[in-house]
Amino acid sequence: NNDDDGLVVTDSTLTNCTANSNTGYGMLVTNSSLTNCTSNMNGETGFYLVRYSTASNCVAEGNGTYGFQIDYSTVTNCTAYNNSSHGIRGERKSRIVGNDARFNGTSNEHGYGIYLLGNFPAYRDNYVIKNTASDNFEGNFYDYGTNNYMPLTGDNANYGF
Repeated sequence: NNDDDGLVVTDSTLTNCTANSNTGYGMLVTNSSLTNCTSNMNGETGFYLVRYSTASNCVAEGNGTYGFQIDYSTVTNCTAYNNSSHGIRGERKSRIVGNDARFNGTSNEHGYGIYLLGNFPAYRDNYVIKNTASDNFEGNFYDYGTNNYMPLTGDNANYGF
């Protein structure tokens, strides 16, 4: 219930942490590792991972914008559901592997399960495999540009249900 971001950390390891009902980001992390953390009902993004951060087995639920917003980072085996906009938003050179994104987006915010930037040279080179998504307001997967790897068929495919 902070009047700003919940946890803001750099060069840290967080395990089994929770950020609830903050007006800003739930967790804003730089060059850090998150495991088994939860971020819900925050006014902005649940988890904002910057510069070589990782999140594994984390849950983002009911946040005001994105569940996970990642930039030069990795999200693995996480769950994003009931967030107001995109479940997972990949920005630059990020890895999004084995996650589940469901029921994200609203009529005001729209929202995809997994949304990739990539229309500008600075926003590209995201690697997205083995994720599942369903029942997201705008759709399950969206690649805004080029130079991202997000297969929808084959062994490493992402699946929408």
